[in-house]
Amino acid sequence: MKLLDDGILTPCPGRFAATPSLVVTAGDTVCYATTRLYTAKQELLRCYVGTWRRAGASDWQEETMQWIGDADDGDHYYAQPMASDLGSGRLLLTTQRVRKHDGDYPSRFNPTTSGLAPTEMVWMYSADGGRTWTPPAVPGFAGRTVLDAPCNIVQLQSGDWLWGCERWKGWDDPAPVRIRGFALCSRDRGASWLRQPDFPGGRDAGRIYSHSKYTLRQDGRIASLKWTTSPGLRRDFDLHYVEGDASGTEWSAPRATGIPGQNSWLLDHGNGVMAAVVAIGDNDLMPAGVYAVSSDDDGRAWDRERAILLWPASDRERKLFSRNSDSQFKVAFGQVAIAPVDGGFLCAWSCLGEDGETCLRYAQLELASCA
Repeated sequence: MKLLDDGILTPCPGRFAATPSLVVTAGDTVCYATTRLYTAKQELLRCYVGTWRRAGASDWQEETMQWIGDADDGDHYYAQPMASDLGSGRLLLTTQRVRKHDGDYPSRFNPTTSGLAPTEMVWMYSADGGRTWTPPAVPGFAGRTVLDAPCNIVQLQSGDWLWGCERWKGWDDPAPVRIRGFALCSRDRGASWLRQPDFPGGRDAGRIYSHSKYTLRQDGRIASLKWTTSPGLRRDFDLHYVEGDASGTEWSAPRATGIPGQNSWLLDHGNGVMAAVVAIGDNDLMPAGVYAVSSDDDGRAWDRERAILLWPASDRERKLFSRNSDSQFKVAFGQVAIAPVDGGFLCAWSCLGEDGETCLRYAQLELASCA
């Protein structure tokens, strides 16, 4: 791998941007991110989905900040926008929203129990490269209020949609966190959804497999790197690689990678070569930060020794995301995204500077075989 270009995608003075999602559609590279606006007292005013379009190397242009959906929707907090390219300028954008409820749910996750606030998963469609969108559609399936959708919708080679989901515990549930992953499948472009069986890791009583971003491999298989931790989030393991068949119904058992990561997203380059952007928190093997890593043997081994450090964690981040921290953010270090561009790939991530401000950063890398 070779670093070609990097820098700040956008500074965020007076606001907080998180969970970027990158997509390349009809020749445009677009980044979406949840953007929260604060007052001087750090009180949340409103939450938007922000859009940045890449005009050229080192040149990102911010489009008008707007709600996706109803322009006057002040009743929800939105989180985790995830974009999917359907081809010919057609896009899907999934988000999750929490309804404001008289202060009962000041955040998506309870800082005391880590339970999930009542959440709606929604998706929108654009036919013009993300410049206009349909109103949010809420999929009709039972139990959606305790679901998290950390991944975009993947369009399979068959044309079906696969949506990787996670089942959490409720807001006031005092039990240790226990996350179970599964998928929803739609054969009619989102009009109806079928629940797939739990992923193999969902049946592991001793480990949680979470923060999973699924990607379509060039031969139709589906792959993901999964943050792996213990029930109650007390002990982290290295990232585990999983792979599904072209239908998303048959999955491999999770396989250790040797990378002590949390959030990650991978990309298939073809001929057995894959790349991933990985956020690595407090651990005993590598300095905390955001890295680019690669594999040249179909995901069986990942070259940790030649990983490229894209962002060394700031002192502020190391304190927040320390294993000994009381912060609820310690399990969500460095939200990351990846997209294919120009024979390589583009990464984006949110980070916290030493000055207390947040920003979105990016890096473009050239990818060749690790051999």
